[in-house]
Amino acid sequence: AVRMTRWQHREAFRIGTLCLRCVETYLYLGITLQNDLGWSTHVHSISIKARKALGMLKHISVTNGHFSPRVSLHLYSALVRPILEYACPVWSNAIIQNQRRKLELIQTDFLKWLLGAVASTPVVAVRLELGTQSLATRWTDLSFRFVQKIEENPNHRRIATDILALSRTIQTPWLRGVIASCAKVNISERDVQNIGRSLSEMIGKYRAKLDEHEETVAREQIIVRPSLATFAQVRSWTVISKTRAWSNSLIGKKSHRFLEPFVNDKDRKGVVLKFRARTDTIQWGIALAKLHSRASMEVCNICNTGSRQTVEHVVMECKGMEQHREIMFARLREYMTPSSNSLSFDTFMKMDVDQQFFLLLGRSTGSVELDQAIDLSIRIFLKTADRLISETGFPSY
Repeated sequence: AVRMTRWQHREAFRIGTLCLRCVETYLYLGITLQNDLGWSTHVHSISIKARKALGMLKHISVTNGHFSPRVSLHLYSALVRPILEYACPVWSNAIIQNQRRKLELIQTDFLKWLLGAVASTPVVAVRLELGTQSLATRWTDLSFRFVQKIEENPNHRRIATDILALSRTIQTPWLRGVIASCAKVNISERDVQNIGRSLSEMIGKYRAKLDEHEETVAREQIIVRPSLATFAQVRSWTVISKTRAWSNSLIGKKSHRFLEPFVNDKDRKGVVLKFRARTDTIQWGIALAKLHSRASMEVCNICNTGSRQTVEHVVMECKGMEQHREIMFARLREYMTPSSNSLSFDTFMKMDVDQQFFLLLGRSTGSVELDQAIDLSIRIFLKTADRLISETGFPSY
């Protein structure tokens, strides 16, 4: 037996003459319940299971020559994430911040491993590149979806109303989480408290605004970080239309969650180098100097002109890379033709160096074919530059 209370009771439970043994935790339908109404044991249990599943997934990927990020994300969604989301409407809004961070770290570690990101890379950039949501957002969304599914069933509609009515009466952490989440997407507490025929519509409205809110928050986090200034310029902020019938009144909602095209290539080294270049975390020059506390490493060791070895210097200015840069531009000239509706090569060459740099690192030109050509060319260039830098004794990859 489990006594669900924070008060200390010494009386034993009895059935006739049989005395029941009281335990501190009990596994019920896959959820570990605690006698003090906490969730530390359950969080610890699912984190261990998720870590084991994630280790197996990484092992399978490495032994098969690294799956593409799209395949790896599908496997993660099928094998690992369900462990972290099982029955989340019950416990997700009642766990403390440290427990929430512990579970988020599992997904963060996987996403950074998938892109070869260094430890200091902001997780918001990693999630945007891979088109994934935070676990906290997923938990909130699934909690609403759970109540919405119950409400849409005529036989269970009363149950959904009772769930929210009970939460409103006793002000449970679940309802406080609901009210706080709705406030973020401009849905008033009055709408939340109005339990009736508008329940499904209110939930659909919230879920429809969830992506929009998360993108807005992500963009604000990117803008305020000086280290992500390049990423803010090259990141595609275009809202992609996806057909999602989340409620009867909201079909064809907008969503920004999609994988950046360059990430889905099996050229792992090229993908890693391009991602690190976009987030300014590639281990060249200045980054190496900070890592090893050696100011001499800031100087470009390819051209030996005394210039600081930034990513922009290597790609656009380095004399030692001039031949490889000409090869890259010659490849782009074949796609940047005046007859095409996309960017012409003459227009490209007339741009400022910064604008050329942003286009090379992934700013959209409006042509899928040209974007793919630029992506392939810059990845080849970055791998060549990385090889030349590595030959001097400072490997980056």
